[in-house]
Amino acid sequence: MSNNYILDKDNGTLIIQEGTIKINDNQFSDNPDIRQVILPMSLKVIGQRAFSGCKNLLFVLDWGGVETIESQAFSNCESLEVNSFPDSLITIGDNSFNHCLGITAINIGSSVEKIEQYAFAFCYNLKDLMVSDSVKTLGYGAFYRCELLSNVGLGNSLIKIEGESFMGCISLPGIVLPQSVKDIGHSAFQDCLKLKNDILPYGIDVISDGCFRNCVRLEQIDIPDSVTSIRPEAFTRCIRLKSICLGTNVKEIYWSAFRRCRKLAYIDLAQVESIWPSSFRDCFSLLKVVIPDTVKCLDSNAFCNCRNLESLIFKSPSTKIPKNAIIGCRKLKTISVPMGSVNFYKSQLRKPYKDRVIGY
Repeated sequence: MSNNYILDKDNGTLIIQEGTIKINDNQFSDNPDIRQVILPMSLKVIGQRAFSGCKNLLFVLDWGGVETIESQAFSNCESLEVNSFPDSLITIGDNSFNHCLGITAINIGSSVEKIEQYAFAFCYNLKDLMVSDSVKTLGYGAFYRCELLSNVGLGNSLIKIEGESFMGCISLPGIVLPQSVKDIGHSAFQDCLKLKNDILPYGIDVISDGCFRNCVRLEQIDIPDSVTSIRPEAFTRCIRLKSICLGTNVKEIYWSAFRRCRKLAYIDLAQVESIWPSSFRDCFSLLKVVIPDTVKCLDSNAFCNCRNLESLIFKSPSTKIPKNAIIGCRKLKTISVPMGSVNFYKSQLRKPYKDRVIGY
């Protein structure tokens, strides 16, 4: 390999000669002399950590015919600027551009099918991202903590957004998810502090654990009818979330799913069957909640500390209520239950709540 490249140390230009198929693992890692690279059309693979830690590398002037960029190939190239990739590129390996602070905009090539895990994590200055229609999967943490990312375009073939893909993208104001998306992983949008709206595609069946946790500017979201469960802490600490329209097929709301959604004033529980512990704990703005007859049991602390809740209406004559399910609901005036089941509900509650049970 040593005879297949020329490095001009005066201007920092590295030329990989035609005929070279692969740049070997660690070949140029931590080399301070490289400032720009020219790759040949014969090149297919850039090996693991091939240019990792080349802190003075500014540009890849010509990507040649590269098809695969392997794990950590350009990680910690703090000065590297990349705007686009060639259409020949198929694979962007894990951590391949991790912590590349010079990257401000990326246009993913038209042959890439998956962006591997943490591929562009900690690219703190990345602002604009365009993902081509060829991409089907965004890997785990692919754009983790790209803190200036504010403009994202996703291709229409995207199927899976893995866990933590956009976690910590604190400047992202909104994102349009294509209808092709069927799977959004846990914490995918956690800590997106400026995210105000998100349109979830029909076809996903689960809102994953912590998916929108701590999205403190998220105000409204509609859950499509394809969703059957909202997993733990999916919307915890979405403190500006005002209303949610649950799809007609949501059956389970897991623990702390909406905990500390302090502006949440309206929730339609539709056909929900299970409300897990602390699901709506500390939802200070809830005034009225209707529990459908599909709910057989409220779990512990389900509506704990909903301190402005005034009216709780049960549609079933036999929903079980743990004694701490509504503890701290200081302004609760009426607990309305079907006529004939007043004594059943009173038997489950402590004072003062048992005295607020009325039949309808």
